[in-house]
Amino acid sequence: MKYIEVTGWGNKRKHLIPLNKIVDFNFEETYTTISFVNGKQLNIIEDELVIKEMLGYYGMGLVSEEDLRTLDELPF
Repeated sequence: MKYIEVTGWGNKRKHLIPLNKIVDFNFEETYTTISFVNGKQLNIIEDELVIKEMLGYYGMGLVSEEDLRTLDELPF
C-alpha cells in the first residue's frame, strides 16, 4: 500500500495517509483539506506543490482541465 506522510494543520502531528483512501484535495491559501472515502476530512499544512511532489514519487499526479487543454495544444 502507498502512503504519504503529512502534518496536521492545528496540532502539527504527523499522519500516514493511504493513497487509496483519498477522495479529494482542497487547496486553500494556508492549509489543504484531504477528504477520505469514509467522509472524514483532515486539514494539513502541506500545499499543492508538496502534495504533487509526494504523488509524483509514486508516479502519480493531479491533472486539471487546464492541463488537458495545454496537452491538446501541443503539436504531436
